[in-house]
Amino acid sequence: MSHPALPPVAPESVLVFRATQTQRRGPAIAAMVFAVIAAILLITAVARHDGWGGNFTVYAFVTAFLALVLLVLTVAGSRGVTECRPDGLHTRRFRAHDCAWSQITDIKQAKFSGRSTDYFVVVTTASGQRFKLGVPTSSSTYRNPEFDTQVAQITAYWEAATGRTASE
Repeated sequence: MSHPALPPVAPESVLVFRATQTQRRGPAIAAMVFAVIAAILLITAVARHDGWGGNFTVYAFVTAFLALVLLVLTVAGSRGVTECRPDGLHTRRFRAHDCAWSQITDIKQAKFSGRSTDYFVVVTTASGQRFKLGVPTSSSTYRNPEFDTQVAQITAYWEAATGRTASE
């Protein structure tokens, strides 16, 4: 895939990436749908006098748990940020990572396939530590059309800050 020409990278500026609106909205909508389904199942369980071990009660709690998991992912995803700063890289999603550019030995795109295919950026440091950037990310479910361009921008910023190239 060819990329549009990237503007020149100025390592004295700050380059910031945040989750796209679709990436924030998608899990939130799914969480709301699961919460509504859980409520309907729970109302049905009460109306049928299903009890604690009844099918509708169990389904309601499982669905409510899934809604809670999606809510946590929504909150974590909306807090995700990656900042390319003159002194180094800062990223946050579930955990925060700060790393000086001189400590980074590699930045590359990675792919994880499960029920959906997820794409993310992995940074490797001189000490061998690896971590994923909070954003940019993309998946077959919540696609980020700018993902490849954003990865190229981060890599170009690193190269300009250190004088290295990604292939070294």
